[in-house]
Amino acid sequence: MAQFLQGDVRFASTYAEEGDAGMTVAHYGFRVGADERVSFSVLGGHAYIALVDESRAPPRRIKDIPAFSAELLRGDHGTVLRRVIGERWTTFPAAVEWDLSELEGH
Repeated sequence: MAQFLQGDVRFASTYAEEGDAGMTVAHYGFRVGADERVSFSVLGGHAYIALVDESRAPPRRIKDIPAFSAELLRGDHGTVLRRVIGERWTTFPAAVEWDLSELEGH
């Protein structure tokens, strides 16, 4: 996963080596604090961002991303609490904000 700055804002790109033709997975772990909100923007693609109450970490190397995606959405790694799909937004990022206050301590 590539990370870069635009001004003072950090961006993460999930482009794989083949650009749009490639697939990759990014995994960030965190614990939810009181009155927590998560804000981000989604731009392009058919990929998704999922918030999972993780019971099992993903493998360090994922050999079959479509199979892993099916496992994740099925709940094999924990309950999927939120999900947003990139749709076909290719010009303007879609702003997303999730209120996570009911998940404090997870």
